[in-house]
Amino acid sequence: MTAPFVWNVDPIIARFGPVVLRYYGICFVLALGTGFAVWYHRVRRFGESVEFAEQWPLWGVPAVFVGGRLGFCFFYQPSVFNSEILGRPASVPWAVVFARHDPVPRHPAQLYDMLIGPITYLVLREVERRPSHHGLMTAGAPALDHFFGFVLSGCGGRVPRRNSISSGFTTSVRSMCGRWPA
Repeated sequence: MTAPFVWNVDPIIARFGPVVLRYYGICFVLALGTGFAVWYHRVRRFGESVEFAEQWPLWGVPAVFVGGRLGFCFFYQPSVFNSEILGRPASVPWAVVFARHDPVPRHPAQLYDMLIGPITYLVLREVERRPSHHGLMTAGAPALDHFFGFVLSGCGGRVPRRNSISSGFTTSVRSMCGRWPA
């Protein structure tokens, strides 16, 4: 068996006096740019004006930051770069050692989580091609997101918590049942 990949990345790229540049800040900017590009393409495809499409940064960017901050404060979404998302111990060839946590090779649960978005997007693109997709697009995104989260939490997902049921599993079940996550 090959040696596992060791993750020991400092989340800080550079410091400029009191300003700190972090990896996830760059990821945020890339995600916003990609989101805008997809939004712009889709809005134009459905016949809306360029002016309408270009309004997204006015409400989309603040919404992402406010929502991200509220999500962090109320639900605490762990950070990949701080080695806070840990998978179960594993002996698979793609296991990762999170050196900031312990020397145990683990499933890269954050990579599994990362796949949920693109898979959900591709499934919804196929749903959109059907003639009667209205409503399925709105309900499909959160339903698929929670379904895939539920599935991934059981197969090498995050470290079990709360009586051996992972918090991701619990949150997914509560959300699918209409209960606010604890």
